[in-house]
Amino acid sequence: MFEEKYKEACNDMKLNESFKAGLLTMMKKSSTKAVPRRRLVLAVVMGVILVSTSVVFATNYATNGQLLKSVMSGLGYDPQQTKSDAQLDADETEATEATPTPEATVTPTTVPTKESIAAETSEAETTPTAGPTPKETVKETVKETVIETVIETAKETVKETVKETAAPSGRIAPSVGASAGANSVTVTWNKITSPDLVGYKVVASVSDSTPVYSENGYYAWITNAGTTSCTINNGEGYNGGDVGNFTGGTAYYFSVTAVYGEEWQKIAGNAVQVTMPGTPAVTEPTEPAATEPAKTGTYPAVSVSASQGAGGVNVSWTPTTDTTGFSYYKVVASVGNSSPSYPNDGYVTYITDPNVTSYFVAVGSGYNGGDVGTFTSGVNYYFSITACYDGGNAMGNAVPVVMP
Repeated sequence: MFEEKYKEACNDMKLNESFKAGLLTMMKKSSTKAVPRRRLVLAVVMGVILVSTSVVFATNYATNGQLLKSVMSGLGYDPQQTKSDAQLDADETEATEATPTPEATVTPTTVPTKESIAAETSEAETTPTAGPTPKETVKETVKETVIETVIETAKETVKETVKETAAPSGRIAPSVGASAGANSVTVTWNKITSPDLVGYKVVASVSDSTPVYSENGYYAWITNAGTTSCTINNGEGYNGGDVGNFTGGTAYYFSVTAVYGEEWQKIAGNAVQVTMPGTPAVTEPTEPAATEPAKTGTYPAVSVSASQGAGGVNVSWTPTTDTTGFSYYKVVASVGNSSPSYPNDGYVTYITDPNVTSYFVAVGSGYNGGDVGTFTSGVNYYFSITACYDGGNAMGNAVPVVMP
């Protein structure tokens, strides 16, 4: 069986008879005895080489030498070339000399015109250009995304900053007006309806043309949002600032500061300059010495009444019936004493004009001495008037009123 298969293979390769016989004899001998492993591998390799070589030569013979020609052509050798190397060099030289060298041409320089520039521009615009590579597209996309992100972040930051720092809606500055009366100045302002409003501070200054609470002190603290006016009488005191006591003939800058929210945001209104009418306030005289004899004259008391007003209490009284030794009226009040009088219970203010018979005590007004401190909404106070004369004082009746 082996011999038949081998013979068929040899016939297919077109080997000569002597080569086939020798190969068959060698393989038979090898198959009858044990062969070392290394020799067997070597024999197989040699057999493969021989068989491959035989196949190549057989194929070349069968194709009339075409196989070998194809291989030599692939290596750059032309078996059909008949010219010698010298002849090839001569042909190459002759071809080089025969080819004329083109002469250099000079292109005239022309000055561009508007029409040529427009034409070139139009041509450039209509000529399609190669699109960006995927790498450039990705790069531009990333760049645009980063820029848009930065812009949006900046917008959000600005928006949040404005939102945090902007005053809530309705927090406006008061619009202030002021006018002189018989012996006082009335300050007016617009009603503020913001739910954040805490109150109004009525302020004044002699030298500052734009007074504001708390830098310039205050005259009255009004917590009733519906109150839109405050009357300041000649001779009344002031809390802080450069006013001291209001005195007739002196010009003051009047304004109102609106206070908003739990943080007490202060927004000042405009200022109006008005001269306080009346005579300059007199310096309060000192109490007479104990050894000084009492002066002659009568010391009549006045009749007092009081009632709630918008943002405070209106105190009024009858004028004195003896102006001979009259010095001033003292407006007094107390929380715990139902019959307050000056000087034991202090005073709100003093008035030197005997014809003035009323005074408005605003919520938040300060007090000199006594147990009042600052007038506060919801607290019950006893109000009275002490008429002061050169020789002594006369205490009027007291009226209890709850500060609105």
